[in-house]
Amino acid sequence: MTTTTPRTHLEADPALPTIRIVRDFDAPPERVYRAYTDPTLVRQWLGPKDTPTHIEHWDARTGGNYRYSSWRDGEKIASFYGSFHELRPDQRLVQTFTYEGAPDCVALETVTFDDL
Repeated sequence: MTTTTPRTHLEADPALPTIRIVRDFDAPPERVYRAYTDPTLVRQWLGPKDTPTHIEHWDARTGGNYRYSSWRDGEKIASFYGSFHELRPDQRLVQTFTYEGAPDCVALETVTFDDL
């Protein structure tokens, strides 16, 4: 399956437990990397626009971890956590992602930052 929307390309092979998302941003890799690692910036884009993200802990370094929650109408509706396995500034980020409601379903995410 492949779908394309402006600046985003999604690939999912039904035979593999992998989803590949390619996004192009009109910004250099160092700015996009910072948007992924600076909690002040992360909370601005993570999650739906009508669901504020509260960063409870954010230690963006190799071996660090994070925890955040989503809120609606003043109530916490979901929490997420994970560990940072590798951070190479402006190049690569590897982390786990876990929804608190399904702690046995851990996703491993790899983000690469390429200058176009």
